[in-house]
Amino acid sequence: MKKLTPAQREQRRKYRQEWIKNNPEKFKAYQAKYRDNNREAVNERARDWTKRNPNYGKQHYVDNKDVYVERGKTSYRKNKAQTPWVLLYRIAKGRAKKANIPFNITPEHLKEIWTDVCPVLNIPLHPNTSTSSRGIPHDNSHTVDRLVPELGYVMGNVKIVSYRANMIKNCGNADEHRKIADYIDAHQSSITQTASL
Repeated sequence: MKKLTPAQREQRRKYRQEWIKNNPEKFKAYQAKYRDNNREAVNERARDWTKRNPNYGKQHYVDNKDVYVERGKTSYRKNKAQTPWVLLYRIAKGRAKKANIPFNITPEHLKEIWTDVCPVLNIPLHPNTSTSSRGIPHDNSHTVDRLVPELGYVMGNVKIVSYRANMIKNCGNADEHRKIADYIDAHQSSITQTASL
């Protein structure tokens, strides 16, 4: 095979780039087929390149931090809209790890028990309600509630409830909530009777 001159190599490179630009789907299919047929070789080249360029990823992130941050926000918003139970799963997993409590739920399990109405307060739930891009929940936001907190995030011990119901529940136990309800009922009825006089 005849060796190409630098000018011929440059001409071939430009032609290839132009072809890729005009045929993106064909090129993607070709790449996928090549990767499937040469998986080990592709992985080996990637490992070698990473060894030769250990700081590339870090430096690339520093140089393009705004792009990475925006990409992360876009991905977060997309996932929150399409698969909100996955985000709740990740939040629960992080809390379980931090508190060192049992955890065996899956995103699929949360999808199965997913509801659009809070079973405690009977209010509609909205997965995209947050006060900021930081994801601070509203009263109507979905949350994962542990029925018996000590058992952790395990199958059969979790329900999807509103943020408001979860916060109220977390502020006391069932006996304390009954006493508060009795107190409110007793005083509301006495105030209603006094106001009607």
